[in-house]
Amino acid sequence: MMKSHSKKFLIQYLPLLIFIGVDLLFVLLDLFTYAKHKSFNLDGELNFPTYYQTVKLYTVSLLSFAYTFGYLWRRYSSAVIRFFWLVLSTTTLYLSIDEVNQLHEKSVRVARDIYGYDRFEKFSDIFANLGFESSKWLLIYAPILVLVLLVFFVCYKQLYMVYKKDMYLLIAVIFFFVLVFFFEMIGTSNALNKAEYHRWVVLEESTEMVSISILLGFVIRQIKKITFFIKD
Repeated sequence: MMKSHSKKFLIQYLPLLIFIGVDLLFVLLDLFTYAKHKSFNLDGELNFPTYYQTVKLYTVSLLSFAYTFGYLWRRYSSAVIRFFWLVLSTTTLYLSIDEVNQLHEKSVRVARDIYGYDRFEKFSDIFANLGFESSKWLLIYAPILVLVLLVFFVCYKQLYMVYKKDMYLLIAVIFFFVLVFFFEMIGTSNALNKAEYHRWVVLEESTEMVSISILLGFVIRQIKKITFFIKD
């Protein structure tokens, strides 16, 4: 019986375990090579970790769109569930583009162009006076994080009814995303030295990678359930 349960667990969660294993591999490669090579530097751009994370995000988006329009739109009547999956697919699509193009780093310049340099600096100074010393793009992305959290909480009841046995995966994703934002805020503080900065980068990037792996695992489970009729 124990062997049967272990086999069932491996079958159901094998993709998730593989992705998390690759995540941990990239973390180890960064820890052992970041001083010599940029190819596996978690803080680098356009390297293996960046492309790996981009592919995962794009896959989540693609599968979510397919699940929404190929299954939910034709067979499921709940507008709340459809709305959640549309938000999920569009958000991860944007994040996949952001990951490879570093849009968040450019968002401050865009905000200054739209609202004016002086107006944006006055806005950021409000938070600086409260002790905020981190990257200014966090101020722009904070409302987006709040909106995503609101969508999750608004949809939670319906999501629990439909995905009851997998809700812990979604809750874990939300929890890790909040941690990522928190770690980013600490990691980009001006008070850190180089060694401290790298430690926070590894913590933030590894948390981000694992969160997307869990999300991808959740999406794959839902696809498998409607294609292979897997029962929990």
